[in-house]
Amino acid sequence: MSFADARPDADRPTGAAEHGIGVGKQSYMLDEHGEATVETMRAVKQALDPEGILNPGKIFPE
Repeated sequence: MSFADARPDADRPTGAAEHGIGVGKQSYMLDEHGEATVETMRAVKQALDPEGILNPGKIFPE
């Protein structure tokens, strides 16, 4: 099931609000933002957190 199917009442659903993506919505991230955007997000995360110690496993789908 896609995120859009899970939220039939929304014209353009989003996976995150004011508190971030969270582990419960990781699987929708690629559908919502696309591969290029998620890769850009990963690059920014890597630049700011090269050791991967901030919220490991909490942002991006594996």
